Amino acid sequence: MPGNGKGFGKTAVAIVSVVLGAVMFMATPFEGLSPEAMRVLGVLICALGFWIVDFLPEYVTGLGMLSLWVGLCHVPFGKAYSVFAGSAFWMIVGAFAIGAAARKCNLLERLSLYILKYMKPTYGGQIYGLLISGFIISPLIPSINGKAAIAAPIAQNIGESLGFGKKSNGMAGLFGAMFVSFTIAGLAFLSSTGTNYALVAMLPKESQEVVTWGWWAKAFLPWGVMVIAAYGIAMQVFFRPEKKIAMSKEFIEERLARLGRMKREEVICTIIILLTLLAWATEKVHGVGAGVVAVLAMLALIVTGILSTKDFNTLPWSSMIYIGTIVGMASVIRHVAIDKWVGTLISPYMGGVLSSPYLFILAVAGIILVLRFLITSMASSCSLVILIVGPLMAAYGLHPMLIVFLTFTIAAGAFFLQYQNSAYIIAYYATSGEMLHKWHEIKLAVIYVVIAVLAHMISVPYWRMLGVIS
Repeated sequence: MPGNGKGFGKTAVAIVSVVLGAVMFMATPFEGLSPEAMRVLGVLICALGFWIVDFLPEYVTGLGMLSLWVGLCHVPFGKAYSVFAGSAFWMIVGAFAIGAAARKCNLLERLSLYILKYMKPTYGGQIYGLLISGFIISPLIPSINGKAAIAAPIAQNIGESLGFGKKSNGMAGLFGAMFVSFTIAGLAFLSSTGTNYALVAMLPKESQEVVTWGWWAKAFLPWGVMVIAAYGIAMQVFFRPEKKIAMSKEFIEERLARLGRMKREEVICTIIILLTLLAWATEKVHGVGAGVVAVLAMLALIVTGILSTKDFNTLPWSSMIYIGTIVGMASVIRHVAIDKWVGTLISPYMGGVLSSPYLFILAVAGIILVLRFLITSMASSCSLVILIVGPLMAAYGLHPMLIVFLTFTIAAGAFFLQYQNSAYIIAYYATSGEMLHKWHEIKLAVIYVVIAVLAHMISVPYWRMLGVIS
């Protein structure tokens, strides 16, 4: 640990979490909980403390948590680590491989530039160009951090071509359009991030069975369209440039000329991605699971030479393992019946909230926003709410999948302070911090959260029609 105040604070929180975890581990079981469940809770409290302050790499804490559950809490090894043999984990691996291939052959940048090319060379036109391109590209690339790293410099180049100064309103508006579309609004597609699959896998099997790529898009695509449309208007109203400026079309032509004609690798990658998306969307027809489709796509990319052994070795394995431990956490908590115990405790107080979808949306948003100030990991903060609230939803006519969508779309929009959102930090430093200042980022986050929650509420009648809410 570094010898400074920040390092001391992390160490202090870690020590406190270990002490609290040990107390819980050795305590007399609460009514309704077994001794095994108490020990599981003790280890979980320690892991949460480590995650909150990022005391160790996330995947190290996650693997340590699973191993302690097996070694000290007598949880069966196959239960704690079952996710790594399941479809959800291999779906994540395949999705990350597809994303790596699309980045390697410049397919993402080319698609973005083509969309921007046909938008008006004005501030508003380029705002919507970024919003639309990010929304279309999002389901193709499952790494939120990867999309942020690639798209941020494109937005910066557009701002410079429009003549915007550093940290001006115009620059900040372009940054906001880029960030919301490439990393958040695309959550309307199941394949936009591997974490979607991980959070879905935390729900009971009967809730997971109905969810396919097509089901998810049908349920949540209208929400994404509303967010894109409203955010574009908001950027032009609240981040109006100091003067009216238009961009020369030559800028886009120049960038496309630098890429040249589509190469063999891009054509093959495009075909594989399109076939993969088609297979995911028609899963109910052919019966081949999404995980199998993702692995077959990955193998096709390797066999055709798009992905090399080196590329495969450099996939974000630590992130994938961390996501796997989050799913494993849900499996163990269900195994020792902690979720049922918590549900029994809070159900008398949740009835009024769960009986009204509008109150439910507001409550979930409030809880997640508070948690995100304490827990920097989006997956961890979402999983806590999903584990507690998910089992209660069906009794009130709410599909448990709704809690996955609500928590993640709110959690991803928490970038009021930089430490809350790793994708935001990546995008910010990919542009050398020259596009916006801290008041811009707070304003962008507030606008997104307001729009997202309103879009959730407007979606309620549509969700009723689909049966997501009965």
